Amino acid sequence: MSNEESYLAILRYLTNEREPYAPGTEGNAKRKIRKAAACYVVRAGTLYYQRKLRDKEGFTELEVVLQPERRKGLIEAAHIGTGGEHLTRHQTWHVLSQTYWWRGILKHMKDYIKDCSKCQERTDRSRSTNDASEMLEELGLDVRSDTNETDDESSNPASNTYQTPKPARKKPTAKHELVFVDSKGIVKQSSSKHGQTILDQLNQQRLNNQFCDVTLLIEGQEFKAHKAVLAASSEYFRELFIEKGAVSSHEAFVDLSGFCKSSFLPLLEFAYTSELVFDFCSMAEISMLARHLFMNEVLEISMAQTPNSTAVSSLSDQSIMQVVNYVLSQQQGQKISEEEIETVEVEVGQISEVV
Repeated sequence: MSNEESYLAILRYLTNEREPYAPGTEGNAKRKIRKAAACYVVRAGTLYYQRKLRDKEGFTELEVVLQPERRKGLIEAAHIGTGGEHLTRHQTWHVLSQTYWWRGILKHMKDYIKDCSKCQERTDRSRSTNDASEMLEELGLDVRSDTNETDDESSNPASNTYQTPKPARKKPTAKHELVFVDSKGIVKQSSSKHGQTILDQLNQQRLNNQFCDVTLLIEGQEFKAHKAVLAASSEYFRELFIEKGAVSSHEAFVDLSGFCKSSFLPLLEFAYTSELVFDFCSMAEISMLARHLFMNEVLEISMAQTPNSTAVSSLSDQSIMQVVNYVLSQQQGQKISEEEIETVEVEVGQISEVV
């Protein structure tokens, strides 16, 4: 269904109470039409899009233009000012977006200005940094260039003698208002908090059971999660979802009967928080499970905590658990037999030699 057909379907749904849908419309398409129609309203037979005002309550109604020729005429009228001058792309968008709307309106406006012969004559083919600076100044942003060019007048001592008085220094610009532009006019910004913010939001969605598309069954208890997060954190889950065809939009159900909840939940929390929190007695089980799930980041953390992890891993899990149980029983004041003490002393000696 094209954009024009979608708008016509929404218009019919809002105006025709007897037959809101065209004959032959499928159930899935009907649901999409009903959902999209919530953002539109009809005034005197004309369809309007209700756009929410930024930082304000309420909506502004924009006329939806369906005819291609009228769209082109509206862009041309917004691009040419009252005095016949051609406005910039930002100015043209400001005029056009106050009244009209259709899908792809921004791209259509950019393509029109790109093909405008008068605008092309005014624009240098090899766009310099100054051109980008002027465009950013139109947006009300301060600009700093990262080029290493020096001013000829400032580098010549003779010319400095007869310099005109310098203008008053401008007020320092706040850091968040600065825009750094390279020699090609490309602006590139990054946020160091973005990754952690995304993790926090995904974890909050998991806890609130929002947008979860996989259910994990462990020891008779269900845990909701997101396939994308599990697949990104574990090669085991990624291969599992691909093999079972769970990459589609339907919710998947994974039975993890062979997994231990006390060992798996810390790994699930790590996938969503990047923090690994577990009981010391479960370290060996968690490391083995992380190796089974191919969670390399968890294995790196485990190796960092145990310098001689390769040698320690050569000891049996039963030997390690005997030492742990012995230490715990000693702390709790429990008595153990002499045979158990001799066995534990041997195991402790082996671990001491390794460490």
